[in-house]
Amino acid sequence: MRGILFVALLFAAPALAQTSSWQAKAKITSGSCADGAIVFVTEEPRKARLVFVLQGRPTGTPLDVDIGQDGGGFAERANAMYGPTTYQIFPGIGKRLIKSTTNDGKCSWTWQ
Repeated sequence: MRGILFVALLFAAPALAQTSSWQAKAKITSGSCADGAIVFVTEEPRKARLVFVLQGRPTGTPLDVDIGQDGGGFAERANAMYGPTTYQIFPGIGKRLIKSTTNDGKCSWTWQ
């Protein structure tokens, strides 16, 4: 019986996690694209919502990212200024590194 309870708690633990919010600022790491945008991240179990803000204004629609058990995830969205861009949230808990790269490879950013 203890084994069944342990397995049930193991699967329920991610669902019991609380929502967390954090923000990060973009820094260009490759290319000549702009930096300084801010991303506001709201996490719930297994998903994160990213809201991008540049010069005090939201840019585009929020980006929803499916988060794996390790806390990491990938997503792509059409960036109005630079075209399709891929975003990677690194594994972990709480505030962590995000990297983004335009799909044509012209620009890359880290968000910290």
